[in-house]
Amino acid sequence: MSIKDNTFEKIGAAINKAVAEERVHEPLLTTFNVQLDASVKEIERRTLKCFSDDASQDYDSLMCSVHSTYTTEHVHNCLGCNFDDLIRQLHDYLSMVMNQRLQHEEQIPHIYSIYFLLLNGIWERIDNILELLGVPDSYKNSKFHAFIQVRRWANFFKHPGSFTYIVHHPAITIEGSRNHRNHEYK
Repeated sequence: MSIKDNTFEKIGAAINKAVAEERVHEPLLTTFNVQLDASVKEIERRTLKCFSDDASQDYDSLMCSVHSTYTTEHVHNCLGCNFDDLIRQLHDYLSMVMNQRLQHEEQIPHIYSIYFLLLNGIWERIDNILELLGVPDSYKNSKFHAFIQVRRWANFFKHPGSFTYIVHHPAITIEGSRNHRNHEYK
């Protein structure tokens, strides 16, 4: 099918002109820093603050509430403590990155690869427990799809295959950033 008018060329030219004049979207670092700040706040809201509002509770995180729920007087439960350590490690890492305020876009792929590796460590432990409990893959796929996607990215960062020798300095982008538009329309 051939298009008789040049509508697509005009649209493409207009987009490329806007991109070249940097009139679209935010710079990648701005977008990254905003998303990083939101992520740290969300981790704090969901995991580092206890939902019980009980001031007498020994543990102040959601993950450690697993510990207090399944611990008796004479038996210690490591599950909650270990998950709490992983969540705090993730939070500390993101907080350090946020406080550093990146200056160069080239730093972003390093931040993401480490972030995904930390998230994958959490997922591996969750998945191990779900396997021990006999939770079906269909349930995991529907309820933990974000972690499964993280695992795929973490495996790619660990084992990039042919990207090791055929791609020189691959670019990373965040949808909606000026950087993304530049890559999309080059």
